Amino acid sequence: AAQTVTVREVATGREYTESYDALALCQGADPLQLPLPGIDLPGIHTLRNVADMDAIKSRLDEVLAAAASRGRAAKTVVIGAGYIGIEMAENLIHRGAEVTIVELADQILPPLDKDVSIPVEQHARGRGVELQLGTAAAAFTQASDGMLRV
Repeated sequence: AAQTVTVREVATGREYTESYDALALCQGADPLQLPLPGIDLPGIHTLRNVADMDAIKSRLDEVLAAAASRGRAAKTVVIGAGYIGIEMAENLIHRGAEVTIVELADQILPPLDKDVSIPVEQHARGRGVELQLGTAAAAFTQASDGMLRV
C-alpha cells in the first residue's frame, strides 16, 4: 500500500491508521422526505436520482426566466447542508439564483468536524449564500402571489 489515512471515530475519539492503494470515499445518500405541512406543494423537490435532477432543472429554468422578467434574481432555499445540499447550492449560485441554506445542525456538512466545515461555510458566505444554521424548517406555504414560504 502506497498511502495511509488516519481514521478518527467521532463518537469515541479512537484513532487508527489504514493503508491503501486507492481510496474511494462513499458517503452514501438517502434523502429524507420531511414530514412537514406543505411538503407536497408544487415547486418543492427532493433530489434522489437523475429524473429528480431533470425536474429541478426544468423548474429552475422557469423560475430564473420569471425572475429575470421582473428584473430580480430568483430566490431559492435548500433544506439540508450535507454534501448534496452544498452541491445544489453551488449549482444554484452558478445559475444566478439567490440561495439560502437551512440546516438543523449548527454547521454545514454536519458529519465532518467543525474545523473542516468552517472554511466551506466561509466560502459559501463569500459566494453570497445565506446560511440559517441551527434552524429547522417547520412548514411550507404558498402565498397568494404564488411564492413558496418556508
